[in-house]
Amino acid sequence: MVQDLTFSEHVFPFVPNELILNHTNAQSHLIDIIGLLTAKGDIIEFTKNGKKCSYIVIELDDMQEKGKIHCTLWEEFATQLVKHMEEQPTTEYILTLQFAKFNLFKG
Repeated sequence: MVQDLTFSEHVFPFVPNELILNHTNAQSHLIDIIGLLTAKGDIIEFTKNGKKCSYIVIELDDMQEKGKIHCTLWEEFATQLVKHMEEQPTTEYILTLQFAKFNLFKG
């Protein structure tokens, strides 16, 4: 774990993956998440009600062996992530998602 004194842990009320996976998070509407990117799908494009849409599914590991969660990034967030990864290649990516909506995507 990185011990960086310039990054305050109390800015984001990160919700543990364990609570997300167990569906026991009391603040289930908008949550903050942090995790190691362990998998990334391809950008999926589709049309709904005449509007072009896109998304990507990613997997985040909490690095505490409490589980991995799948997150869906929509539209610009999906393209920004892929663009950043192409332009700034590295071996690991730590992502923070602020105001993520806790929901089960049903296609």
